[in-house]
Amino acid sequence: MTDNALPRRSRRLLVAGALVASLALAACGSDDDGGEATTTASADASGTRTVQTAMGPVTITGTPKRVVVLDTPELDTTTTLGVTPVGTVKAAVGDGFPRYLADKAKGIEVVGEIEAPNLVAIAKLKPDLILSSKVRDEKRYAQLSKIAPTVFTETPADWKANVITQAEALGKAGEARRLLTDYEQRAKAVGKALGDPADTTVSVVRWLPGEIRLYSPNSFVGSILKDVGVALPPAAEKASDINATLSLENLDEADADVVYQTVYGPAKDTDQARGTALPAWKDIDAVEDGRVYDEPDDVWMLGIGITGAQQVLNELEKTLPAAESR
Repeated sequence: MTDNALPRRSRRLLVAGALVASLALAACGSDDDGGEATTTASADASGTRTVQTAMGPVTITGTPKRVVVLDTPELDTTTTLGVTPVGTVKAAVGDGFPRYLADKAKGIEVVGEIEAPNLVAIAKLKPDLILSSKVRDEKRYAQLSKIAPTVFTETPADWKANVITQAEALGKAGEARRLLTDYEQRAKAVGKALGDPADTTVSVVRWLPGEIRLYSPNSFVGSILKDVGVALPPAAEKASDINATLSLENLDEADADVVYQTVYGPAKDTDQARGTALPAWKDIDAVEDGRVYDEPDDVWMLGIGITGAQQVLNELEKTLPAAESR
């Protein structure tokens, strides 16, 4: 894709099923930073700003009013910043939205599932901004960017940087930075309550059909654990991706003082029942000490944003052992 900066257009038409966008970007406004320097965008006096995205620079004028989001991290960011999208996609499993976002998602038009957004339905909503990620929708970028300015982050994993990029597009970068600071201060406070948080080892295990994952510091939930200051097991710390892959034979690599586990889809479709009955699992310190906690997959794995991170901190605050209890 070569044309990253989007031209102005006066209107958009749908002809013979093809998407031809020519909507004028007429709204005026300015970023709420009050002139604060940013890392992803630059603005001029007219309120037109250029956001640096995973697909190159994208020009946005004013404050978007009709936003379409194509993944749950973007739904978290928009609703956290007080923006109700006009359109969103549903996850392919569960009820479609992370449960903590279900109320906020009421009334938003569904434009397909995460893996298959409906471009015609998106165009009919006449959005002035589309938010997604390269890993989700790279092959659709050319079509989406004809509908409205389209801002992609690289992947959902680098969630804090993504929030800032998305907030720049929304004209709310200053508010996003304040909320991220609040989150980071709270994460430190949760760690401080543990005494020396590095003395506590925590594993996050996810059971999927045909796969068992141990999450690393490169993941959303792993980054929260590192912000709290706890340690992760060596296999997680050494993983170059967002997770290490476990098997029924090496479940002991998840050994930790506390284990949090989630299940993607129906548990019967995974090896959870078989795995948790094995000696390698039963010998894990957290299992022996009764410190294994079942967590909602749609929050811990899909709620990738500021409000989702606060939801994870709520659970860590309740379940991580204080220094005197270890």
